[in-house]
Formats: sequence, structure tokens, C-alpha cells
Amino acid sequence: MAALVESITSQLNSAGAQIGAETGDAAEGFQFDYVTGKSRGTIRIDPLKDTNEPQEARAYGQLCPGEVPVSVSIRIEEKWIKSGT
Repeated sequence: MAALVESITSQLNSAGAQIGAETGDAAEGFQFDYVTGKSRGTIRIDPLKDTNEPQEARAYGQLCPGEVPVSVSIRIEEKWIKSGT
């Protein structure tokens, strides 16, 4: 989860976004509010969920010893702000 959060913040920073609020934790999920150009947005990352679907995990390759398949849900909401209003 830490790598996912770091990747998202890195991508936002690379895009020139200003990250406002960063809240949450691995157990409850994370939320980032950001502004970039004429857009304002929110990214929500739900907590990781263990999945008992080994067939689904195998579709992405073999798991190494000690690894378990998980799923994650990420929601992005972005609004474009018309300038001059």
C-alpha cells in the first residue's frame, strides 16, 4: 500500500499538481485532494482486500512464496473549473 500511495503522489507531483489534503491510513484507506491547472480532484484508495481467487492472481503471473493475492479499488473524481467566473 505504501508503494501505491507513493506512486500516486509522485504522479501528481510530476503532473504539476498541488496536493492539498492527504488523509487516511492503510486500514481505512487514503484520500488525496489536489489542484492542477484548471482542474480540482480527489483520489480515494480503498483498503487492500485479500482475495481468495488464486485463478485471478495467476492471470498476472506466479506468486512468490509469502505473497498473497489482493485487490484494491481506486476512485478518481476530477472537475474542470472554467476560468474567468
